[in-house]
Amino acid sequence: MVLPLMGLACDSGPGTGKAPPPAAPTQRRVGAPYSSPRQWTGQPSFEVKLVDFKVDWEDSPQQTFKLAVTNTGAAPETVHVIVYGTNESIQPPRRALSPPSAADWFRVAGSKDGKLSPHDIEDHWKATKQGTAFLSARGQKVPFSHALFVPARATKVIDTGAHALDDTSPHEATRGQRLERVPFTEYKVWLFTEDGRWFKEVVLPVKQ
Repeated sequence: MVLPLMGLACDSGPGTGKAPPPAAPTQRRVGAPYSSPRQWTGQPSFEVKLVDFKVDWEDSPQQTFKLAVTNTGAAPETVHVIVYGTNESIQPPRRALSPPSAADWFRVAGSKDGKLSPHDIEDHWKATKQGTAFLSARGQKVPFSHALFVPARATKVIDTGAHALDDTSPHEATRGQRLERVPFTEYKVWLFTEDGRWFKEVVLPVKQ
């Protein structure tokens, strides 16, 4: 089943000033409201489109999608893409990340209810290389983002995007509580540089 959707891009605009240093952890409340990303000279320039979207309630229920990620700049760039899917109209709400292996961001950021912001990820970027974050049961590192190397003026497609449609909430504050059998209704696509600077958000509401 393919659902109609509408995309709204929150563009950063032209960069000003020097590149900011990677963010350091702060006392910011996890999942708190946030403003646009910081801007700097030479900031990457990307466009994102949702090119396919499906809900599958059979076998292992999941919501799948494909993202077309276009580098509109004049130089090749490596970009990290994290997709935050939510449905805030139900209680408890659906909140999850794609790739699914990135779910450790909730633990790393200290989110007990699944609320998360790009600042929370930016603040804890070093955790991707330290400690026990983003490890499989065998102790191997797992993807903490959809990482893409995109040549200048080129497009790469993330064709394996997915969020699990869990029967019960996986988050600490509501763990085990039954979730309504309804899909995610919004994607927030967050783009980060190789060293963890958040530089763009694209909001994709999905309407049934």
